[in-house]
Amino acid sequence: MVSTNDVPASHPDEVHLFGFNDLHGNLQPSAESTGKIAGYDAGGAAYLATHLARLKAAYPASAVVAAGDNIGASPVFSALFHDEPTITFLNNVGVAASSVGNHEFDDGITELARVRQVGCAADGCSPGVPFTGAKFQYLAANVMDAQGTYTYSQTTPVDSKVIPDSLRIAGQALDPVARYRITTNNFLASGGDGFTVFNEGTDITVGPIDLDAFKAFLRDKPALHAPSSRVEQR
Repeated sequence: MVSTNDVPASHPDEVHLFGFNDLHGNLQPSAESTGKIAGYDAGGAAYLATHLARLKAAYPASAVVAAGDNIGASPVFSALFHDEPTITFLNNVGVAASSVGNHEFDDGITELARVRQVGCAADGCSPGVPFTGAKFQYLAANVMDAQGTYTYSQTTPVDSKVIPDSLRIAGQALDPVARYRITTNNFLASGGDGFTVFNEGTDITVGPIDLDAFKAFLRDKPALHAPSSRVEQR
């Protein structure tokens, strides 16, 4: 572990990516042991923002990225406001892009689209300053739109939530003898999180790792330039 108070010097030919995941709306330090290091509070928005600021000051040619589960399964102080406070925090620390985790879909694709674009939740606007949406892009390659649908049951067992025969792709029911190409990450493809059905796949094609894919995404964006001084001594 490297302290952000003492990081190696930057070099002009380097671009640094500062990544995190599974924030889950924890804007305050967790009261559990997971929110402490050596007995001291170490989680929450203030601590994360402080360390990111130090890193960005040390490495001007850099970007902040997230690997998903920023929202969803959140404490009440974020969940009560539809995780809008967490998205605002991510905007403020300069997140450039984030992949979508499973918890980004806790309230459905429509709600995730609202969080990304702007607007009020289905039960009305949150009090205070109007929510302006995420200023960063969400990256996903395996998410269904209106052409892909299924019916979900709240009462069936945990491993049987999707109602059989309800899945549609391009409006058509799945053909049990047809072959389909599914895109997912290596963790799920190897049966992670209990998705052991992926181990039954055939004709497996391995794509680029997530870091390489993200580097390719950044390559198409305008060149990064060192910002002006963030702190001035007077």
